[in-house]
Amino acid sequence: MAKRTDEQIDSEIRKLLSNYYNRRITNISNIKLVDTIKNKNPYLLSANGINDFDSLIADIVNQYVQISDSAIFGDEFFEPLAIYISGGKKSLTEGVDLELRTHNAILLISIKSGVKIFNANSKAKQDDHMKKAMRIFQGEKKSVRPIVGYCYGKKSSNGKGSKYIFEELAGKEFWKEISGVDDMYKFIVKSIENHSENSLKALRVKLVEEIKNLKERWRDKASEVIDVDKESGLIDWSRLVTDICSYEKVEGKKDIIKDGSNEIFFPKTSFDKVLEKRLALVSKIIKELPNNAKLNRVKIAKAVYLCDVSINENLKTNYVREAAGPLDQRFFYNDKVGVDKLGQELELFSIQHKKNKDGEDLYRYKAKKNIDIMANKVDELFGKDVKIIEQILELMADMNYEQSEIFATVYACWNDLLISKKKVTDEIIIKEFLTKWHPDKTQYDVSRIKAAINWIKEKKMIPKGTPPKVTPKRFKEDIPF
Repeated sequence: MAKRTDEQIDSEIRKLLSNYYNRRITNISNIKLVDTIKNKNPYLLSANGINDFDSLIADIVNQYVQISDSAIFGDEFFEPLAIYISGGKKSLTEGVDLELRTHNAILLISIKSGVKIFNANSKAKQDDHMKKAMRIFQGEKKSVRPIVGYCYGKKSSNGKGSKYIFEELAGKEFWKEISGVDDMYKFIVKSIENHSENSLKALRVKLVEEIKNLKERWRDKASEVIDVDKESGLIDWSRLVTDICSYEKVEGKKDIIKDGSNEIFFPKTSFDKVLEKRLALVSKIIKELPNNAKLNRVKIAKAVYLCDVSINENLKTNYVREAAGPLDQRFFYNDKVGVDKLGQELELFSIQHKKNKDGEDLYRYKAKKNIDIMANKVDELFGKDVKIIEQILELMADMNYEQSEIFATVYACWNDLLISKKKVTDEIIIKEFLTKWHPDKTQYDVSRIKAAINWIKEKKMIPKGTPPKVTPKRFKEDIPF
């Protein structure tokens, strides 16, 4: 095993602490706020004086951090530190984290944080993993030692002679085994003490800033399940209590009223007002674009993106680089606040589903009786931006879904480059389209993309680098073994 100096280990500890603190902050943005609120006990929250939005967010963040800290610390600190100190390598074998070769043995080590990690079933599963791992190394001349190493705690027995194949080393014994240093376990904690104070100060500053940045987005999300007074921030828990404790219909934001009225949607919260704008925009698109076979989901979704990115309204969208161009799936498909669901409930439009000759799903939208009521609200809700919306719809009137997809994707590539303050040329846009958007985009010939760029220039629809930016889609990595 490679011998690390105290200075090297101390430097690695400082780096890993930074990774751990940064991961804590990053994880906060992964909180599924609506689901978290729904799983809360509103009676307990109210009894504990958590009756305003800021207190609720503080409670959620604190609990989330406490629950996730142990796992994050193991992943970001204990495991990489043990691998580094030992001089071994990260194992690719299931159930083994560290492979360490000494002069006379191969150590297969599963690294655990504390000694209370196992129950009978998980211990038996770990035993199976170790048996399989040992078979991989059967041809080696050195002996193979399967070990479960606990980074803190102690064990009265090392497990030899038990029904399990692996040894168990905890705390001092574990760190001594992989480092060759008797007091390594003490050195680690002293090093953490030396570095944590300054790191924690920086963490607190970052944490406050991160929560501040997320609060507005969270406020809108929270309004899906609770009512928050805009001025005072006080929460009325009645809506959530009704939602989770009874089968009563939660009164609120939408209703159908008598024909002839000019109102069918009644926003109560700030997010409801966003929903109203979304419904009005989609209604305008369906009403203005020719009602023929070309009016399908892809075309409508691309029109939404192009209008959204070209006007000054904040529709709270989050577009992703999907196969058919920029798309906010939650905008359309969410089972509670998606435009598809609300639009059909409010009888703005119907959606017809069929398959084409290649077996692909097609969704066509058809206007229904209340669409004029909502489409006519565009003037009121979007003001001077209506002219831009109408210009875009006029340009898209005769496009089929492929042309809509190419138009929106080229525009988004161009716009995203500008947002990122990168150099923009026709060649760079084409490369962005073909290699950095989605694997399916390679089906399009360069000549079509080039023609779309020239057409956008001709129609004076050149992007200005205005948000929202379209987020790259995450794909599962192919494991090559």
